[in-house]
Amino acid sequence: MRVWCLAIILGACASARGGAGDPLDSGADSIDAGASDGANVPATDAPISACGTVGVVDVATGPIGSRLPTLVWNGSRYALAFQTDVSPERAQFAFADADGELVPGSIRAVNASGDVGQLTPTIAWSGTEYLVMYTAARNGDDIEVARVGANGQPIAGSVVRLPTMTGDNGWGSVAWDPIDHVWGAEWINLQGYATTARFARLSSTGAKLGEVQANTGTDCCMLNYLNARVVWSGARFAIAWETKGSLHVSEITGAGAVTTPAVFPSDSTAWDPQSVALVSNGAGYAIVYTDRDDATGNFVVHFARTDGGGYIAGSDHVISNPGAFGDNPSVVWTGSEYGVTWSERGGANVNEIWSARLDASGALIDGTRQQLTCGGKSNLWPEIAWDGTRYGIAYEHDVNGPEQAVHMIVGTVAGGGPQ
Repeated sequence: MRVWCLAIILGACASARGGAGDPLDSGADSIDAGASDGANVPATDAPISACGTVGVVDVATGPIGSRLPTLVWNGSRYALAFQTDVSPERAQFAFADADGELVPGSIRAVNASGDVGQLTPTIAWSGTEYLVMYTAARNGDDIEVARVGANGQPIAGSVVRLPTMTGDNGWGSVAWDPIDHVWGAEWINLQGYATTARFARLSSTGAKLGEVQANTGTDCCMLNYLNARVVWSGARFAIAWETKGSLHVSEITGAGAVTTPAVFPSDSTAWDPQSVALVSNGAGYAIVYTDRDDATGNFVVHFARTDGGGYIAGSDHVISNPGAFGDNPSVVWTGSEYGVTWSERGGANVNEIWSARLDASGALIDGTRQQLTCGGKSNLWPEIAWDGTRYGIAYEHDVNGPEQAVHMIVGTVAGGGPQ
């Protein structure tokens, strides 16, 4: 296995290269290395050594204070959305080249004039522009979306505050419907002890076209707000959501009707699903999530599949290391296999990034998992994408306790694969 690049996404990489097809304009709201949204940030990050057969990979130094990355591949390079923690928090956009290195000058606040913190941003690509969705931290959190052009410039006047239910709204995600040319957005609404998964179709400019409750009952997503993820299946949107005791995939038709084709049965006496991620394989869905291990009580990462008839019996199994504490899984479908990444805390009580390749049935390819980081500090919130040849993984690295920096790995993962 070879990892081609391990790069800090915030900061100037010495060999950074731009991608073709989406020229980068300069902007007054761009953020230079050493600053975040106009504010100074602490010094720089240190190099990280990769692990095992990966070898040692140099890490470019850069500013810190960024976290919670999400990413998409646009055909020539990666686009990322992440949060910076300089008050008020800002949702940021950046390009990384095909080797995972920052494109210089590409970091921009998606809504530089926002009056409140912008938390947990997520990103989607329509083929012509990006939509970034984030939580606006007001009294009673709101959901806002902002559009970014193909060149990485935030589109003036594009910020839309979505009318939502009262209460707190957050932890959303977005996907693009290329047939009807609309966005699909999901988020969690919390009102006291009643929590629901919300779904809305948005016009190409971000205006809300309609909103529905995507779960049944009022006990969705109580323990972990990262429990609903929207995807486009090729024919409709779908989201995964959990309750205390069950896990579901809901499909949303073009007319906004919600179905629940798959309910995942418990294979654990400590059934407590959390941290759900979902992907479509064109014929059904694969879901990764965490659940408590019966023997240890630790959370471990599960993988399971659905098809047109619902949950595929026997497909649910643990893919993380037995006995360790797994969290924050992410999954992508390449057309022939699944790439999965997650954070895992072992005996050293430090979270590291792990990955695995699974065949179409969900079995570990070559029966192997790969530890991707081992720098002695915690690494969290990995997100995985596929560029047609290699995987890209963005994650949050703990620099010095309370401060983080976004890092990225590009290459193959465990089990061989493209080099």
